[in-house]
Amino acid sequence: MSIIIIQARMNSSRLPGKVLLPIKSIPIVVLASKRASNTGRKLLVVTSNEKTDDVLCSELEKYKVDYYRGSLDNVLDRFVSAMKDLSDKTIVFRLTADNIFPDGGLLDKLEKEFINLKLKYLVCNGYESGLPYGVSVEIMRLECLREASKNTSLTYDLEHVTPYIKRTYGEYYYSYFKDLLLGNYRATIDTYNDYIKIAKVFESFDNPINVSWKDLSKKLKDID
Repeated sequence: MSIIIIQARMNSSRLPGKVLLPIKSIPIVVLASKRASNTGRKLLVVTSNEKTDDVLCSELEKYKVDYYRGSLDNVLDRFVSAMKDLSDKTIVFRLTADNIFPDGGLLDKLEKEFINLKLKYLVCNGYESGLPYGVSVEIMRLECLREASKNTSLTYDLEHVTPYIKRTYGEYYYSYFKDLLLGNYRATIDTYNDYIKIAKVFESFDNPINVSWKDLSKKLKDID
């Protein structure tokens, strides 16, 4: 079994409320969710119990996207608590709502490598993967997240979810597309300028949910 977990919140320090900004009339968090799960995987958006995220949850309900609410600052606990009923062996894909390029096809390829190489942790992103920064996916088993939650209390670990796992088991980068040499491009939405650029990338495609990450990356390269 596998599940996609997308973390999202409204109180981003650099671009507050960015997860609800529209791309092709679809809120960013919804578009990220629909794209990542477009080959049929179960998906859950994990957000906080803060009142600032009430409007986010209302939008997720509107688009029929499942969500879980937990600690604002202890994101690791938010992940683990959201999956409390799942098996230790569940494969977990960790994504963030401000990275909307990853799609189900890419996740399929990553899962195959993760299983075939019997890895504890796999990451796809940036120079090491030959892909734009923001074509970002992390994969691990739920048992590793539970281990981290039990064994670390460092603020950095709790906020960023996977540092304990990376320290314990090492980082393995997915490098199948390294020859594309797209690591110097930026596909994440962290500032308003990022948002305008990524919105422009999607303008060229009629179906923002099913257009492939490859086509989006090619268009990013053309306009950047």
